[in-house]
Amino acid sequence: MKQVCRKELKVATAESCTGGLLASLLTDIDGAGHGFDRGFVTYYDATAKQDLLGLTPEMTGRTRR
Repeated sequence: MKQVCRKELKVATAESCTGGLLASLLTDIDGAGHGFDRGFVTYYDATAKQDLLGLTPEMTGRTRR
């Protein structure tokens, strides 16, 4: 995250089974607010990631129901 902030980049996460753990770990770092843009947690419903983030079924590992 320090390099992300230093380079003025942004990070976004899209998680399922981790329930937001990755976003939690990243935002736990001092100063991460400058580089962490947003996080999505959609637990089981792969269609939410497909609809909201434009991911394909192949990217999420699940097909639409």
